[in-house]
Amino acid sequence: MVQEGRIRIQPLQEVIRLAPFLLGLVMLTLSSGASAETLREVSGRATLLDSGERVYSVTAQETWVGGRQTRFSARHVDGKGRLRMTREVVYHDDRFVPDERLEHPLTGKMSQTKRLAKGVRLSARDKAGARVRSAVVSPPRPYVSGFALSAFLSSHRGALAKGETVRFVMLAPSRLDWYRFRARKSADRGVKPGQFLVAIDTDSMVLRLFVSTMYFWFDAQTGGLIRYEGPVSVEDDGGDMLNVRVDFPQGLGVAP
Repeated sequence: MVQEGRIRIQPLQEVIRLAPFLLGLVMLTLSSGASAETLREVSGRATLLDSGERVYSVTAQETWVGGRQTRFSARHVDGKGRLRMTREVVYHDDRFVPDERLEHPLTGKMSQTKRLAKGVRLSARDKAGARVRSAVVSPPRPYVSGFALSAFLSSHRGALAKGETVRFVMLAPSRLDWYRFRARKSADRGVKPGQFLVAIDTDSMVLRLFVSTMYFWFDAQTGGLIRYEGPVSVEDDGGDMLNVRVDFPQGLGVAP
């Protein structure tokens, strides 16, 4: 009888002994699942607004962890197979002001945004071999980096849909400065069912004479950017910014 009692109790004792290990294993499994990276491939095509000529293609990769985007990288290649521009973005606690770096391999130009404990460091290089200029700025809130603009606008879809004007500051690292802009819901361009169009222009009447209006088409359900029209950081052979339409069929910035 004693031996039989031992046989019955021993498995329970074994479970109790292994409980800390089993609990740790479960927690590790749950933690690993929550922090697993998801890579999302996105492609786009850019055409000139005035002629419709295809000028470059975009291949990008988004990295997501637990529904939050942590990285973004993109390559812009022209019709001759030349790498025109690269963009690298690393997100931190503020998703609208990530660290961002743009490189222009054909000219050696570079611009960069780096978040600091106080303010933002803006850096730029005008050509290969030139010194890197930099400045630390602390613009009024809300402010955004160039690539984070679409996510910022998407997050304000509700206010924009009601006809509200959203004002913000955009960082301009190539000029080591920042500028005030405003966003509004627009009907200036064609909008398909299920899409939402936002127009962006500068808040300065003087600069408005020189800076083109930018248009962003979003998927109303996912909030992903599906089309953009306006000036871009990609340059032509003369070093001027291109004025293009870029289509992203899969949607840019859509959580997997």
